Amino acid sequence: MSISEKTRKIIWVEAGGRCAICKVLVLTPGTETDDPSVFGEEAHIVARSPGGPRAGGLAPGRLDSHDNLLLLCSKHHKQVDDQPLRYPVEELRRIKRDHAAWNAALAPRNRPVLVPDPRFAQPVASETLATGSRLWNLFVECPATSYTYPNHLAPGDGVLIVEFLNLLRSYAENIQHMRGARELMDAEHALNGYLAKLAERNYSLGAQVRRALAAGTVPGEAVAWYELHLEVRPVGGGQERDPADSQTGLIVHRSGGRNGEVRGRGALPLGRLATAAAGALVVAALFVVGWVLPETFDRDAAKDRIREAFQSDDDLRYSIEFFDEGDSLVLPHGFRLTDPQRQVLRSFPDDFDGFRQLQADLRAAGAANPHTLTLRVTLEGRRNQPIRIDDVRPISLRRTDPHSGTLLDIPAQSSGQTIRMMFDFDEADPRARIAVPDGGVGNEPGDLFFKHHTLEVGDQAEEVVVIESIIGQGAATFEIGVDYRIGGQAKRLVIDNQGVPFALTALNCTQRSRHDPQRHIYSEGHARYEEIWELSTGFTLTPVDHPDRYGVGSPYC
Repeated sequence: MSISEKTRKIIWVEAGGRCAICKVLVLTPGTETDDPSVFGEEAHIVARSPGGPRAGGLAPGRLDSHDNLLLLCSKHHKQVDDQPLRYPVEELRRIKRDHAAWNAALAPRNRPVLVPDPRFAQPVASETLATGSRLWNLFVECPATSYTYPNHLAPGDGVLIVEFLNLLRSYAENIQHMRGARELMDAEHALNGYLAKLAERNYSLGAQVRRALAAGTVPGEAVAWYELHLEVRPVGGGQERDPADSQTGLIVHRSGGRNGEVRGRGALPLGRLATAAAGALVVAALFVVGWVLPETFDRDAAKDRIREAFQSDDDLRYSIEFFDEGDSLVLPHGFRLTDPQRQVLRSFPDDFDGFRQLQADLRAAGAANPHTLTLRVTLEGRRNQPIRIDDVRPISLRRTDPHSGTLLDIPAQSSGQTIRMMFDFDEADPRARIAVPDGGVGNEPGDLFFKHHTLEVGDQAEEVVVIESIIGQGAATFEIGVDYRIGGQAKRLVIDNQGVPFALTALNCTQRSRHDPQRHIYSEGHARYEEIWELSTGFTLTPVDHPDRYGVGSPYC
């Protein structure tokens, strides 16, 4: 017996495509010449072979079942098999259970979770479309179409591209009603015309079909989800474009591909005709009411109900920025740097890109900011109705002892930004508080933020909030919950660091600083770590000889 395709899909989707231990996405991007690399492995909790780690105690027919498998990266798969005493059966089952709950909590309710389908190589190069027929066939096969086109277009070029995308939106809205041969021929002819007009202005249209697995469309199942990605690009401009210099968007179709297959989020399964018909009646009723009772009809609310019924846009989108990527990081106890990671530190600041990547890898593995974490959170409205934010607070809060593994001590540089909001994790229940200048260069938490302030976000408008989190005791991991109301309905947006919780730790102090009556330090405090790298006077990183007695002044120790 071997692992079935259905079981393999469930394992990957349930784990969100991430290692259950380190939370790292187990897929690396492709290159111009090579497909992406998958380094995730379905690991057995109870070994299949009689002499394997944690062997015995499970019927042979259950060894390749869903409940005996978890997704791990290749590194941690080897570790759990090499260290069965550290990772016994019950511990691995707990890790799997906690990771599945963690991953499920990241996804908005009633929305599918998307992960790369390990059965398919993700496309590297785009197909250049030459005919409207080919474009139409790809378009109707997929439940969603994403697009990219360049910024800084000539006025005529921009108008043409927007007209073309609006035509695709119109087809997406009406695709489930287009059945006649004449309608399909007209659609292909119209698309042919736009491809010809784009070619006249020296643009081509590239296409990729991206394959993923989606959970949440059918309970207990993972189904195929296809997205058509279109890229309008200048002829001779090459295949690679800077995403920051492009306009992007998503068009979600009303039906989920051909043959009634449920392929993606936002799609209405053709097999559920009653549901689709009910949805159509709701939309029709909304327009009738708006025509009959124009004075009392809330058009923005009606638009949003249609938008929610047939599209996958969230009410709010967010982006985060860590202020001062040069800040210190602390790894948990027992987590040691590898030799290649130490080499990156020795190359600082010459290999600054490598250092930035190392920081991201360490954060994904559980590294925490010491004592202070400052985030710039940008919220973008995606609804016609105004979105009123009622509260912003830490959620999914977990507390532990201070991290005591490896310390990267790189003094923070001033961000030059005004702090609006603070979380104090020394409070039992941290809440958003007003940031009050402490008389020096820092801030201290004041009164409750939402007792004095309100936040509101309009459609495609942005609200920027700079949040400073502080901690003086223990360590904490957390996500940020944004509670908001739209049209009288209460909802919550969950913010994290690309699927990984934010992490903050106090220093692992073994001795506190002592002060005289005038608060001058006369005995410096100390902290203990397994390994310390500090920034030297020459702006290079060097290891500390005695990490078990590292001098740290007030107020941190």
